[in-house]
Amino acid sequence: MRRILLILVVFILFLPAFAGADNRPCLNPFSTVDWTFFYDQLEFKGVCACSTDNGIKVGMKWKVAEPIGFIEVVRKSYYYPCLDMKLGDTLKMSGTNYGKHGVKKNVHYIKYPVFGIMNIILDYLCVEKNTNFDIAPPSELDPRQNDDQLSILFQPEKLLYANPVAQAICFADCASSSTGNPMNTLNWCAGCWGTIGTLATNSAGADPVIESALLATKQIDLLHADFQLWKYSDAPDLDYVAQAAQAGIVADTTCSPKTFPRIIKTQYYMNMSYPVVSKAIPIGDFGIKWSFFKQYPGSGEDFIWTVWRIRNCCTGFQFP
Repeated sequence: MRRILLILVVFILFLPAFAGADNRPCLNPFSTVDWTFFYDQLEFKGVCACSTDNGIKVGMKWKVAEPIGFIEVVRKSYYYPCLDMKLGDTLKMSGTNYGKHGVKKNVHYIKYPVFGIMNIILDYLCVEKNTNFDIAPPSELDPRQNDDQLSILFQPEKLLYANPVAQAICFADCASSSTGNPMNTLNWCAGCWGTIGTLATNSAGADPVIESALLATKQIDLLHADFQLWKYSDAPDLDYVAQAAQAGIVADTTCSPKTFPRIIKTQYYMNMSYPVVSKAIPIGDFGIKWSFFKQYPGSGEDFIWTVWRIRNCCTGFQFP
């Protein structure tokens, strides 16, 4: 009943702003973002105390889910379906043909802090209040995402996982991800979707829906490697990394985020926002559970994913 009331209140308040809007998530996030996921993930985690510039903040620790951006996986270069925009008709429109490495796709990350832009969250919830809309450099301009060899030079450690044993281990991540618990320690795996491997945006072309989810996961991994995304939530299975980097101290992210150069799979969920809107799923979730009837010929072969970030936060009172 509480969930129904919450949805009705939000619907009544913001329906006029979105009436008649396009179904692309950048233009109409109200109907293309899985808002019920925010309610489902909101959880009280205890008390907290954080030092600030002006003293100390004492309050309650919460686990909060927030939509932070969109990832497009498209066939044609420099095409942004989220905005229904092409960056010039004279640019080469590639990415629709098969090649020796499968199908070449293009991936775009659009920073879109929905809560901040829509201004619908009360101040006491410590979610992203930034209202800056930003488009990250597209994969078309990133040599690492267009050449496997350059990608390996950027992340040479991934050669360690390019063997049958490492690939077989990903079955364990597939089973765990399908129950909602991706294995962070297997950072080269994307559950049932495949392996993260190199950052190149090639796919086999066998299942475009699942492959779009895999490419979106690769983009999140790249953003962590470039320190554009940070660690915002608890990840006990990665504490050994924090201990090695900080002389045995496990960094708590309740008061402030920490840098982390690899994807933290338990920190992210994704919901497809285009061409078909679906519920948020954990990274690597078994495809049979969610991937059917998620595309159609033509414009329905480009995909947009909403990226949800799970974060710790401390809400309370400032002293003095």
